[in-house]
Amino acid sequence: MKNIRVFRFLKNLGLISRLMIAVGVAIVAGGGVQTVLLVAEGAAEHSARLLREQKETLLFLAPLVADQALVGDYAAITQLLKNQVKKGELDRFAWTDKDGKTLIAQDLPDRLDAPAWFARLALIEHEEQSLDVTAGGVGYGKLSVWVTPIKAHNRLWLQFVKQLQIVAVTLFLMLQFIWLIFRGNLGTLRMLAEGANRFSQGDHAVRIEPEGAPEVGLAAEAFNNMANNIEGLIASLGKSESKNKLLATIVEQSSEAIWTKDLTGIITSWNSGAAAMFGYPPADAVGRALNVGESTAQEEEARMQRLMAGEKFSYDARAMTRSGTAIDIQVAVAPLLDQANQWIGSISVARDVTQHKRSEEALRLAREAAESANHAKSSFLARMSHEIRTPMNGVLGMTELLLETGLTSAQRKYAETVQRSGKNLLGIINDLLDFSKIEAGKLELESVDMDLRRSLEDVVDLLAERAHVKGLELACSIPANLATHVKGDPLRLGQVLTNLVGNAIKFTEQGSVVIRVAGLEETAQSVTLRFEVSDTGAGISAAAQSHIFEEFAQADGSTTRKHGGSGLGLAISRQLV
Repeated sequence: MKNIRVFRFLKNLGLISRLMIAVGVAIVAGGGVQTVLLVAEGAAEHSARLLREQKETLLFLAPLVADQALVGDYAAITQLLKNQVKKGELDRFAWTDKDGKTLIAQDLPDRLDAPAWFARLALIEHEEQSLDVTAGGVGYGKLSVWVTPIKAHNRLWLQFVKQLQIVAVTLFLMLQFIWLIFRGNLGTLRMLAEGANRFSQGDHAVRIEPEGAPEVGLAAEAFNNMANNIEGLIASLGKSESKNKLLATIVEQSSEAIWTKDLTGIITSWNSGAAAMFGYPPADAVGRALNVGESTAQEEEARMQRLMAGEKFSYDARAMTRSGTAIDIQVAVAPLLDQANQWIGSISVARDVTQHKRSEEALRLAREAAESANHAKSSFLARMSHEIRTPMNGVLGMTELLLETGLTSAQRKYAETVQRSGKNLLGIINDLLDFSKIEAGKLELESVDMDLRRSLEDVVDLLAERAHVKGLELACSIPANLATHVKGDPLRLGQVLTNLVGNAIKFTEQGSVVIRVAGLEETAQSVTLRFEVSDTGAGISAAAQSHIFEEFAQADGSTTRKHGGSGLGLAISRQLV
């Protein structure tokens, strides 16, 4: 019965009264809990502090008492204990020598200002602490210290009273503050209630002036926004039918085939694009389980499972029109959902890709023909290079033997010209063969153990005579700490460096050609090196640098006439690198 009366009492209270009671109870409860927790925490801190002070004081006094006990100066010990008892909160010190004689110094505690119930609530643990006094391994007695928690209880009681005062002041200020704030906002709330009632009765033009606190103003603005939105929805309902008609017109006039199916596979809509693509008018397609694409039962089941999972997908299929013409189509399918986001069927959009497929097939045939022609070219180059190199090696061998015989100066000049021309021709043939291998993708790099320093020395030895003839200095710079025992393809590395150094010697009239090697990155499995070839020649123009690495390219047209060459050396080097 009492609970019913309390409920009725609260029910009859206004908003401000209810809020003030709720806030008051919350502040009192929260303040009470916080105060109890603070008292408990303070009691624990005082207990720990008193115990720590007892132990630290014993450790501090023990050596001092030992020194006096060693000489038997008990008066000094007494004075030492009296001085210490006046400090801090320790109430009583006692020294008992090994003969049982006891010296005591104490300071009677203050009276307890806190109530007895508070002292029981704020329980501060305390007990006697003792320490044996020794010097040089000899025991002289025992030092003891006592403490009573009266001073600590008094301090905690003062903190407790201050906390209660803070809670009371906070409660008073909060209640006054709530009363002042809500008194000015109730008018807006009443207007909001009246406006909602009028709106529910059909007065959709009613609006509330936002006044008062921000929250109350936001509530009024929310009401106004709701009213505006509802008015907008009512107006948009009149436009939805025309929009639906417009959308239906767009779908109907689309050149792509668009149709929908229900869960049983029955066609529920069929646009003019579908009629034009497959030859079935809407009257013959709608209401039928018409499969426009050729597919197996397993494929249809797999697509149905993907639709059930909410997946959108596309596929290519061969379709047969009503007239019997086969066409290639690309179909995009998506699940069709209702307003409750439930799957009710599917929507498909198809595009005729027959011409695209034919173009792809023609492109494939053209690519295969080009690859076949390229293969034939590569085979021809390889075969002809072999056929030419065999007699050319014979010519070079016989020329070498001829130069070892006694010849006149004119005959020797002619023989050297033959030898030089043969070597140039053999180099061109080798370049053509390498280039054909690279172009066919049949040139593979080896990975064998190699001595980098030895490989570079071989390149220098090979080209040293050519540099000497032109009066050039040929040098190689390798850092002393560079790892030279590595895995790689020494033949192709030598080929690249020979091409670069050979070009440098060819186009340098005086000065030097230098090969430099530098380490860029090194790991436990690999090392990355940078090879540079520099010379003191005229250099290459910026315009020529953009194409000298292309096939059969030279810096300018006079280069081939003056120095010879196939124009493939740098192109092959670039492909190898």
